[in-house]
Amino acid sequence: MRGTYLLVIGLVLLSACRKDPETGPSAGGGGALPCMPLPEAPPLGWDEWYTAPYIGSPRWNPNNPEEFMVVEHRSPVLSKLWKYNLSTHDLVLLFEGNLLYAPEWGKSGWITLNMGWPVNIYKIKANGDSLTQLTTDGQNFGGEWNYTGDTIVYYHADNDTRIMLSDGTFIQHLPNGGGYIENISSWRHPHYLATSSEGLYIFNPYNGIPIQLISDTTTGGYYRTSFVNDLDRIAWVWDSGLYTTRISTHETVPIVETCSSNCYRSVDCNPVNNKLLLAKSKSTPDSPSQHALRVETSIVIMNLDGTEKQVVNVPFPE
Repeated sequence: MRGTYLLVIGLVLLSACRKDPETGPSAGGGGALPCMPLPEAPPLGWDEWYTAPYIGSPRWNPNNPEEFMVVEHRSPVLSKLWKYNLSTHDLVLLFEGNLLYAPEWGKSGWITLNMGWPVNIYKIKANGDSLTQLTTDGQNFGGEWNYTGDTIVYYHADNDTRIMLSDGTFIQHLPNGGGYIENISSWRHPHYLATSSEGLYIFNPYNGIPIQLISDTTTGGYYRTSFVNDLDRIAWVWDSGLYTTRISTHETVPIVETCSSNCYRSVDCNPVNNKLLLAKSKSTPDSPSQHALRVETSIVIMNLDGTEKQVVNVPFPE
């Protein structure tokens, strides 16, 4: 199995390419740290505990800039997928079950779900109806829509990345993995798939050839990427902040600085108005002797330049 059940992302080393890239996430700027980074992790790692509501993976409705979905994690094997409207404040439960990697919302109106054991990919309508199983052979992870919302890329066990039509019809295996990593990659571009691991890359997924935009060899965590609707920029998040990188020039611009104790863990750029939808995680050492780490999660919306930042308090029921 590629990863454990909940929110564990397998990072891979991706090869480099044809233009000298920028180096590191700080290539677009620097400055003092905006917060106190976490101390060095204990030998066996932190014993994390999450305050309620424990939320993640917010994604815009690609056809409605007032609506997004978000996962509320109730336990390692029980998550709830909610749809929330910013204007009406309506909160609708779309699904509950053992969700693994992030649900993704396609332009067709369908949402992919990755769940259960032996782990398969499903789709569901944006009103919570018509749950449909797309894969049946197990050990299928992720499920990201392409730009037009009619094709899905996903990872299968044994280093096998595949694409299928929205009805589950297998199309082909992708060479060299196609550049796809669950929860991190974005395929919302007519020509490229974007991903981040040891740097920032774009790929033509059908030939697997990478173009390296940023080279980075630090141990910081990379998280979600998302194409901006001009299709020449990628918004992405790292421990040190929120950035955009231009495909044509490789220029990286810092939008918001963060640090490992208080940073964004995912970003989704609205294809209509370029508003950014982010999941934020604030971690506080709670008991040094027991290596406990208290984690608070929240949803943040802002403009692409970092202005008009707001925390969205979704009214989850008890």
